[in-house]
Amino acid sequence: MFTVNGTIQFVGLQTDAKWAPFAAVDLPGAKENSFIGFTASVDPYQPGKIQVGIRNTLSWRGGKAPAIFATMPFTNEAIPFSMALDKPESLLVAVGDFKRTVSFPKQSFSRVRMTCSTAHVRFSNVAVTVNQ
Repeated sequence: MFTVNGTIQFVGLQTDAKWAPFAAVDLPGAKENSFIGFTASVDPYQPGKIQVGIRNTLSWRGGKAPAIFATMPFTNEAIPFSMALDKPESLLVAVGDFKRTVSFPKQSFSRVRMTCSTAHVRFSNVAVTVNQ
């Protein structure tokens, strides 16, 4: 299996009535429109906080918000993250000092996707390491 490590940094935020600023890192699956990962977002109603949640196919398709597992003070500093795929159906997500293990139906992953919206986000020092 493999681990993805790196940092995300909110360099600048934009305001939009429809979209909250966010950065996301996920693993697209072999099946069409399947993925698992995390999102870090700045709630426009609580601009001093970053919320971190699990992002996956089920929440995306159902129009549901990501399952929030951490809230941290907003910072312009780089925030370390890692996603460790230990088994084909288990992902350990760590963002800053917070961790969450997510289980999902067994599938294969072959790439990493990073995206952002309504913000200037810097992804840096991103590395994929194969676990022995």
